[in-house]
Amino acid sequence: MPLLSADNVGKVFGGLTAVKGFTLSMEPGEMVGLIGPNGAGKTTVFNLLTGFFPPTTGSIVFDGVDVTGYKAWQVAQQGMVRTFQNIRMFSSLTVLDNLKTAQHFRTGYGLAEAVLRLPRYFSEEKRIHADCMRLLEHLELDGVAGEIAGSLPYGYQKRLEIARALSVRPKLLLLDEPAAGLNPTETRELLARLTSIRKEFGLAMLLIEHDMKFVMGICERILVLVYGETIAQGLPEEIRKNPQVLEAYLGTEDHS
Repeated sequence: MPLLSADNVGKVFGGLTAVKGFTLSMEPGEMVGLIGPNGAGKTTVFNLLTGFFPPTTGSIVFDGVDVTGYKAWQVAQQGMVRTFQNIRMFSSLTVLDNLKTAQHFRTGYGLAEAVLRLPRYFSEEKRIHADCMRLLEHLELDGVAGEIAGSLPYGYQKRLEIARALSVRPKLLLLDEPAAGLNPTETRELLARLTSIRKEFGLAMLLIEHDMKFVMGICERILVLVYGETIAQGLPEEIRKNPQVLEAYLGTEDHS
């Protein structure tokens, strides 16, 4: 059974069709890229898959559960989590507390246990702390765990957002332009880090990215979206040479 099966998913805003007939099947552990020019509907697809928008047409089945019409928090509970192109975090909280807040629905204690400070509360808080510190160490953020998140350099904030998403233990991680705003060195480090994360956590990943070298270097399969419709999909080398893709998005220059 596929981990994710999106069948003929579409979204209409008023009289505007933002996404039409989007279909995608992903296996556990697979790495897939979604590319296309600005305004192609890529982020709308992410919003549909993760419950931020309800689809106008089609169905979305994740890990055997029909999540069509689920709210974002319900989709996240099922194990499909996303990051955002524009970083979203609690800027006034510490790096560590940003991760802890993301685990609120994974706590094993109730309100009464928290208020009364019963043993279960302390044992769960200890587990969450240790879990978050392991994640921060994996993303090389453990050294700034006590720093205020909003004071971090941009590259660190991007890593923190990925760490926040990982803290809820997803089965599928959707990354919206993870390399945007990074310098070449940071981009190379991110590529290696995502490869390591995927292996370490057994994750499937779906990513939107404009950096073609980044996409071609990490994705096993790529879909191309133009004006809300999928015009091509296949292996990176097939996409690189596809005439429709070259004309609609990549341009005619060599992108090797």
